[in-house]
Amino acid sequence: MKYLRDNGYHIITFADLVNCLNNVGKLPSKPVILSFDDGWEDQFAYALPRLEEYHYIATFFVVTNFVGARGFVSWSKLRTTVAEGMKIGSHSRSHPYLDKIDNPGTLWDQIYTSKQILESQLGVAVDEFAYPYGSYNAVTLILSRYGCDLLWLPIFIPSAMIVRKFDHETKPRESIKFVTTKNVAV
Repeated sequence: MKYLRDNGYHIITFADLVNCLNNVGKLPSKPVILSFDDGWEDQFAYALPRLEEYHYIATFFVVTNFVGARGFVSWSKLRTTVAEGMKIGSHSRSHPYLDKIDNPGTLWDQIYTSKQILESQLGVAVDEFAYPYGSYNAVTLILSRYGCDLLWLPIFIPSAMIVRKFDHETKPRESIKFVTTKNVAV
């Protein structure tokens, strides 16, 4: 984090990036997004104090079934983290390969119910979702768009990710059509 500060990098949020992609705002020079996956206790013990020291904001993507388990963050610590200005995103209920799940109800539970649990426990809107293992398919894209505004989608640049913004609705449609990146709104 010292390197980022000393070399003129500016920390932004996923919402900042989406605003820029939608021509609503501009990004500073050398923008960087800081995020942490899974909700490991170590992230909160070691990274959080450094983030606070540098006045940086990060998004912690949390697997809801892991909260409170050995080695993972507690609900109490997550509430404190939110109160300190950090963002919390959903990372599913149990961290499965979502593209391998055939049952839409199970997918809905993994994607949308994880968001509902986080919002209920933390008292804040959770508008970001990171796909476990970066795995997704057309069905997971469609179901995800109903739960979260901001989604991590891998692109073809090694180690790079892009955020896509979707319309927010509260329940899935009855029929699901195949979706490609050509007809998914950015």
